[in-house]
Amino acid sequence: GNQKVSQMIEALATLMDAGIDRKKQPEVLLSEEMIYVNAYLYIISERLGKRLTIKKELPEEIMQYKVPRLILQPVIENSIEHGVVKKGQGTVVLNGYKKGKYLYLEIVNEAVLTKEDEAKIERLLDVNYDTSKESSGSMGIANVNQRLKILYGEPCGLSMEKIDDEHVCAR
Repeated sequence: GNQKVSQMIEALATLMDAGIDRKKQPEVLLSEEMIYVNAYLYIISERLGKRLTIKKELPEEIMQYKVPRLILQPVIENSIEHGVVKKGQGTVVLNGYKKGKYLYLEIVNEAVLTKEDEAKIERLLDVNYDTSKESSGSMGIANVNQRLKILYGEPCGLSMEKIDDEHVCAR
């Protein structure tokens, strides 16, 4: 009857259900994607506690747009692991907006990018990058980028840029 254990099991079940994709739908409504994101954020928030602050700035009008299933979780995980965990604490902001015919989703986190980090990101996001040559811990953003390009073509994909000396934006 422990409430926290029950909530953790429910969050894990939600993520497992998303991963199984019984309906064979590569795209879901952003509102459904956010159910998976919220399940992941619940789990990671239990792990990090008050060291992690999450802000969601997603207007209701974009929730009806379709996005690739489980497209946000790996990018958010990357932001948390390379920003919050590395620094010991921090904030991750999830923004979304529609501009022209494109939907933009951004994850902004407090992180410092070294020249080596920037070179690795550039390599991972290169259109000719072969994910089979990478350790499993670094494949998330490369896979997200490749999925976006396959589903939507150019100029779609994942970009990561340093906003200032203390913030990185994945878009």
